[in-house]
Amino acid sequence: MILVLIPHYNNPSGLYTSIMSIHHKEAIDVLVIDDGSSDENIPDLEVLKKIANKNVNIYMERLEENQGITYALNYGLSLFIKDPKYKYIARLDCGDVCVRNRFSVQQDFLVNNENVSLLGSWVKFKNPQNRDLFSYKPPVEHKKIQKKMSIRCNFIHPSVMMKRNVVEEMGFYPEGYEAAEDYAYFFKISRNFETANINKFLTQVTVDPNGISRVKRTIQNKNKIRIIKENSPKNLHFFYGMIFNYGLLITPRGFVSRMKQLIMK
Repeated sequence: MILVLIPHYNNPSGLYTSIMSIHHKEAIDVLVIDDGSSDENIPDLEVLKKIANKNVNIYMERLEENQGITYALNYGLSLFIKDPKYKYIARLDCGDVCVRNRFSVQQDFLVNNENVSLLGSWVKFKNPQNRDLFSYKPPVEHKKIQKKMSIRCNFIHPSVMMKRNVVEEMGFYPEGYEAAEDYAYFFKISRNFETANINKFLTQVTVDPNGISRVKRTIQNKNKIRIIKENSPKNLHFFYGMIFNYGLLITPRGFVSRMKQLIMK
């Protein structure tokens, strides 16, 4: 059985949008971890259950205080690992949406490829007005993913699905990598398990102007450099990754956004 983990903080409308996009041919559970939202922004569990599609079961846990996305994710993983009925855990963020058959496609892939433990997909990025910005097509084969992890994360966080054994053996998201905890976690996983990406657009990510990747861009880029230094073998990809990410650190955000829209169509 699949558990979909969604962290939430002061974005109930985005959460409702994400919940409504979840479909599955059989029972699927969704766990919302509310990370200490203000009283007026706490999601209404009954509304979530009402808008959920057939076979989608909604559960919510509320943290008393806002403790950050890494804590919220790890709290969710701790609940996942305690329940043996879950074989897979998938991710989604508030405001992001799935194509109708996303979870079936990923589950079938993992069933038919027993060697793969972490699976992502291609992703489309849109602005809050639902206009296309750019697309990201990461490599699909493990060897290429491993090499290019030294340059950038080859998994878009809300697109992934993992097998239970990954969490059992690798533990939870590492702390101390603010705004880049997913990169640190997936880099570590890619060194110990076989990975893949499906060459289909299964998830649509909304680029929030107030999102973590924009508000904490400098911190995120510094942590990316640190992650590469700690995990990458010292080869050509490592040195290219250093140049690339130091370049991002000093390049204005607006210019980077425009280049993505021009190049990553």
